[in-house]
Amino acid sequence: MKKIYFIILSAVFSTNLIAQCTTNLLINPSFEDPGQNIIGNNFPAPYNTFGGWIIPSATAGTALGGFNVIKVDGSGYAGGPDLANDGKQYVDINGSGGIVEQKFTTTCNSSDIDFSGWYSRREPGGVGFTNNIEIVNSSDVVVAVSSSVTFTSSESEEVWKKVTGTATGLPPDTYRFRFVMDDYANVDDAFLCVNNCVLATKLSTFSAISSKCAAKLNWTATTETDLKNYEIQTSADGNAFKTIGTIAPKNTASLNNYNFSTASVSNKIFFRLKMVDVDGKYTFSDVIPLSVKCDANNVNVYPNPATDFLQVNIDKNKISNIVIINAEGKTVLTTTLQFENNKISIKALPAGLYVVKVINEFGVQNFKINKL
Repeated sequence: MKKIYFIILSAVFSTNLIAQCTTNLLINPSFEDPGQNIIGNNFPAPYNTFGGWIIPSATAGTALGGFNVIKVDGSGYAGGPDLANDGKQYVDINGSGGIVEQKFTTTCNSSDIDFSGWYSRREPGGVGFTNNIEIVNSSDVVVAVSSSVTFTSSESEEVWKKVTGTATGLPPDTYRFRFVMDDYANVDDAFLCVNNCVLATKLSTFSAISSKCAAKLNWTATTETDLKNYEIQTSADGNAFKTIGTIAPKNTASLNNYNFSTASVSNKIFFRLKMVDVDGKYTFSDVIPLSVKCDANNVNVYPNPATDFLQVNIDKNKISNIVIINAEGKTVLTTTLQFENNKISIKALPAGLYVVKVINEFGVQNFKINKL
């Protein structure tokens, strides 16, 4: 049976709880997904990526230096171990050595991690090699190294050997779990978990809704103990966040409700909460994406009836296209507005009924105008 792995990025944290380091935070740790079609060598396009893993030096579109996913069934596959260390698939780098890696993120102010993985050799012969696992931060600095594994040139390909490592006091960052691989190396069954993440609140709910070009955030929390504040953070792309406000906690064991409203925001925006303890530790909630749409009453077209000019007021300083259509359905005027308050001359238009269309990123709004 294929194993299914889940990454649990929960927005629920318990007071004075130290998580046991048992949950694997790596996606597809045993290279079982997607399952390959044939027994033996498989070169999945685009070759440098496979099920959450990447070979950073590989060239997409060519098998050389890319993933070779080996599927085995215990029936005597030649050219590598006939049994994976875990599951029915393992990987090597086709035609060369290199790096197989995956990103992971820690959110606590000081985290301890445990990590491990398994190596085998592709086949007897060639030369011996020594490999290990590295943990690399976002500045490309190696912050932890596992124990090393060594294979001799005559060693059986059916032998799998485990390497293990730990790192303590890691700051919040995006890291990479990195298998360092010789040309003859295979890898399988990767593992990484984070422990010693002590936080001072339990976040029960966190939601965001759109209202009149703004966003309203609501969250509930319990068992607040020694919590300094909540920081409300936003991002345009879901990666780079900035703080736009803070809320003081109530620091009680009961259910506490909080809300925060933003000023006008862009069409799509991401939100998260940064929960900061009095001792400096902090963590983040889940990231919530929100599509913000302005209500119809945030665009005003007046006067009505009109004689010489139309005033078009737009709630946000966004580029809007204006199309005026006469009673026969013909477009008689088009213009582009880039300011909140706009004055459009309609002196040249004959008297009659018109439809004014205001078109922007929030949609299309129609206004019926009587020209005197």
